[in-house]
Amino acid sequence: MRLTRQTNYAMRILMYCAANTDRLSRIPEIAAAYS
Repeated sequence: MRLTRQTNYAMRILMYCAANTDRLSRIPEIAAAYS
């Protein structure tokens, strides 16, 4: 299955947020985790 870049980023954000349910996730934090 091919994903667009936007869908790829959305899936990464959802996976990160699902793994870190104990607190709010900030965009710079998510970006650092996937860079």
